[in-house]
Amino acid sequence: EAAFSTYMDGVFERSGTLFVNYDDKTLMSLLSQDCLDSVVTYGLSDQADFFARDIDSSVSGIAFDVIHKDVCLSRISLKLYGIHNVYNALAVFAYVYREGIPVSKLADAFLDFEGTKRRLQCVGFVHGIHVYDDYAHHPTEIQVTIKGIKASRESRVIAIFQPHRYTRTRDFLDRFITCFDDADQVIITDIYAANEAPIDGVSSKVISEALRLRGRDVIYLPKKSEIPPFLLETLMPNDLVLTMGAGDIHTVSKELVVQLKSLERLNLEEISY
Repeated sequence: EAAFSTYMDGVFERSGTLFVNYDDKTLMSLLSQDCLDSVVTYGLSDQADFFARDIDSSVSGIAFDVIHKDVCLSRISLKLYGIHNVYNALAVFAYVYREGIPVSKLADAFLDFEGTKRRLQCVGFVHGIHVYDDYAHHPTEIQVTIKGIKASRESRVIAIFQPHRYTRTRDFLDRFITCFDDADQVIITDIYAANEAPIDGVSSKVISEALRLRGRDVIYLPKKSEIPPFLLETLMPNDLVLTMGAGDIHTVSKELVVQLKSLERLNLEEISY
């Protein structure tokens, strides 16, 4: 909060304009009343200067109307998923619109945007199975990412999570237990230490056991190398596999796609449909 306050003050001191998520209560509480003329808000609330309405999620992405001063400026379509990307797009739209860029160019630019590496990046599509990879490593990211992809299609979502750092796992353990609620199955592998020393009582197995007590379908596979062979025995067409974490879990999604393609060349019936 102190860092954001310092940043905000710097913008106002330079007579700049601050674009703020109206729905973020913490950010809004940091704004002082005498600076509101230099603030533009965006969000899902109709109290924001720019807000989204009629949000629709589908396999192709997420779409919504942008409303400003009671006028629908444009229908925006993104090849992205999740409400967090609606917020991201609203922030960009508000800024660029105020810079005078024609709305038609804005809509085209959003539609052309393919996303960024390791943010719900599609690694492959084999045998009707989608394989995605995402950098999400703290509970909020994990929750909104899974919720976004789950809302876009009727697929079984298998979330594969590699915790990142022992300290983060310890500090957010309670939230890690609830952030996978929209996944149909969760696979947990060992913690990516990122040069941290192990902490007694902190492990991926602890997360797995807590998820199981919560009633989640969870599998603990300590070694990353165990994951693709396990999936090859259990995946079905229309499944969606999502690797998540800030470590090297992305190698699992790539290896899975390689092994799925290899099976395609050998014998399609080797996968248990």
